[in-house]
Amino acid sequence: MAYRGLMPESYLSSLQPRDWAKRYDFSPGDRTKPTTLVALEGERVLGFATVSAHACGCAGRLSALYVDPDLWGQGCGRALVGAARERLVQLGCHEAELWVVVGNERAEQFYRRDGWVADGIEKVDKIRGIAVHQRRYRRSLLETGSR
Repeated sequence: MAYRGLMPESYLSSLQPRDWAKRYDFSPGDRTKPTTLVALEGERVLGFATVSAHACGCAGRLSALYVDPDLWGQGCGRALVGAARERLVQLGCHEAELWVVVGNERAEQFYRRDGWVADGIEKVDKIRGIAVHQRRYRRSLLETGSR
């Protein structure tokens, strides 16, 4: 898993999809509410990406990207991040940001290949009492395709 060794195992094993699903409001109309795109094969969920537009300006955020680890390197992540960028453009965004847990080299390499650039901004958030050090990446959405 992407966060093994970066976050406590007790925290990771406590994560439940149903708990995360409760955080979302799927009612239409508000561009700042998260939109989750899901990659399916039949009824099997291969991965998902969640995006939202910022309330002010033309920027958006990729707030989650998850692909089943058994499928890493097979193109599902590239397809999801591409669809996420397209959705942000549909929401009127010209640029986007995302945050990566510092030390998640695989994720940082993935995003850099897709044209995201670390802008030097870092933060530490407390998640369930755990300090999570994150690095911000940004990307123009005016460019077409991935790199």
